[in-house]
Amino acid sequence: AALQPPPRVPHTHIDRNPVQLAIIFAGKRKSGKDYCSDRLLALIGDEVAEIGRLSGPLKKAYAEEHDLDYAELLTASAYKEQHRARMITWGEERRNADAGFFARKVLAAAS
Repeated sequence: AALQPPPRVPHTHIDRNPVQLAIIFAGKRKSGKDYCSDRLLALIGDEVAEIGRLSGPLKKAYAEEHDLDYAELLTASAYKEQHRARMITWGEERRNADAGFFARKVLAAAS
């Protein structure tokens, strides 16, 4: 049977603070994380859910710590590619030291 969307709940009846549930999609680049999360949001509805991506907070923290152009790191540019390998290593080191570092940043930004 096809997956059916849940019934719509009026936004005024929902207390979105604090976040009550977080669903995390993890995987390599181009593995379908964005596609799956977008499809799930389409089923649930953006009145009760939102997508928070780790890439933004990771790039922002990296840019701040290394005095780089955050906006440029968000683009598909040579600038981002120039920093990609070091940014990946830095992100892995951050997660190894504090597994929830980036997830807390995403959840803090959730509305």
